[in-house]
Amino acid sequence: MLAIVKRMFLLRIKNSPKNKKLRIAIGHALCQSKADKLQNLLFQKMDNILSCRITDLGSAIGVHGGPGALVVGVQNYHNPNEFKAQ
Repeated sequence: MLAIVKRMFLLRIKNSPKNKKLRIAIGHALCQSKADKLQNLLFQKMDNILSCRITDLGSAIGVHGGPGALVVGVQNYHNPNEFKAQ
């Protein structure tokens, strides 16, 4: 396993809320295999992932990270049916 993927995985596990459903997005800069490995690790170790999507990084972020960069976005899932009209 690539060291950077393992490091990102460990940071994500450490900082994730255990009692909430999560939606995850993984962005990559010319490193689809790293993104796939990270996604697989997250699904293996975390049982609260509702969805996980992988996408290419855009140029605005990719220019700073360069080829091989990974970005992980995490969003707590809120069921829209649970919101009351205000």
